[in-house]
Amino acid sequence: DLGGDSTEVQLEELHPFTQYLVSLQVLNPEGGGPLARVVVMTDEDVPSAPPDFSVSGETSGSAVVSWSRPLRPNGVISGYRLYFLLGG
Repeated sequence: DLGGDSTEVQLEELHPFTQYLVSLQVLNPEGGGPLARVVVMTDEDVPSAPPDFSVSGETSGSAVVSWSRPLRPNGVISGYRLYFLLGG
């Protein structure tokens, strides 16, 4: 419950790219009024690292790189960027 003079509160520790139903009810000595409701969606955030990242099937001229989708995509995955360097 919030004090009678409150007109806003900040919700903390919400998850990225998640839909929430937020409800508010006004109270007075006679009881609670009807609920006001709104659906909100938190913003996207950077994804977690892809699990199961591995390189296999190496030949003299190629290799297979594989991975699984991130456990926490935190939004819509639009693609992947692969980097590789010549080792010494």
